[in-house]
Amino acid sequence: MVRLAKENQLDAMNEIDNEVVRLSEDSQDAMNEKDNGVVVRLTEKNFSNFITENKYVMVKFFTPWCPWSQRLAPVYKAASATMKGDRVPFAQVDCVPEHELSRKYQITGYPSVFLFAGGVRTFYNGERARDGIARWDHPMEPQKNLEQVACSKVASYAAWCLQ
Repeated sequence: MVRLAKENQLDAMNEIDNEVVRLSEDSQDAMNEKDNGVVVRLTEKNFSNFITENKYVMVKFFTPWCPWSQRLAPVYKAASATMKGDRVPFAQVDCVPEHELSRKYQITGYPSVFLFAGGVRTFYNGERARDGIARWDHPMEPQKNLEQVACSKVASYAAWCLQ
């Protein structure tokens, strides 16, 4: 009798696991249809190449079951459409099937958004609205000749003021 109860529990747990996988796959299919090529889906196989091939990349780490990820999805897509001409690709990683990427980048909350600039990531903690994401200032590239850059921003100066 105890053995039968344990077998029933195992069967029930397997059914739950299968249902979670099915729901995750359904959510994945729905998200694929919605993305329509504006937001690139990254996986373990294409993540590194995509990050290194593009100077700047916005990457959202999400899970389909998270209400905050669901809320950000249309906003993120709209921001990517706004930025499309600026050659800043928007990408996303579904952390359910891509749990190794999630672990590698120490994702502890969903959704997490990062800007990768030259392969280096910067956490985006700005406004979670289309215009806020699109307006976010990207880090400037380091300049080799600081004096030339500084002087190019100054219309005129008085040398006696520098003392």
